[in-house]
Amino acid sequence: LCPTITTPPTTPTPAPIPVVFPTEPVPAPPPVVPAKIVVCSTVGDPHFVAFSNPRYYFYGTGMFMLVNSSAVTVQAVHKPWVRASVNSAITLHDHASNTCVTVYADGGVTNSSETCEGACGIDVVGQTITMRHTSGLKIVITAYGPYMNVHVVLDTVITNETTYGLCGNAMLNDADYTDTIIMDKFSA
Repeated sequence: LCPTITTPPTTPTPAPIPVVFPTEPVPAPPPVVPAKIVVCSTVGDPHFVAFSNPRYYFYGTGMFMLVNSSAVTVQAVHKPWVRASVNSAITLHDHASNTCVTVYADGGVTNSSETCEGACGIDVVGQTITMRHTSGLKIVITAYGPYMNVHVVLDTVITNETTYGLCGNAMLNDADYTDTIIMDKFSA
């Protein structure tokens, strides 16, 4: 059997509410521009994935620029490893304060309390070290003793400028990555 359906009691219709339209146009809120987050990774015996997603290998040894912008430079030290090389240190250089913070593959950090006059910060949780900069840059490093995996994350809405280095230009699609071009252009 179906339940008995009852009609709801009727209520008096409320008096209409007067609507007043503004005489001046109401400004629209500014459009929300979604952030474009780009990531560059250098892992293992450096396998690279640049900001615009080209993948390549780079076995050079020495110090190389990963990212350079007007606010910050990130450099990687590659040391020899068997027949290739590995990331053995990462340095963040804040241009405004002329301050550097270096993270080593063994997990050591120089200037771990450095704030770059309020522009950067460092968090260490276990084997993961995160460096942040107000320019929209974040570096996530996982240290494994002889080498480290590095992920450079940029919010291009904040950065809003051309970057260059082994990670490429965060604002464009870079497709021209060969070891020879990289060695010529980005050696530090």
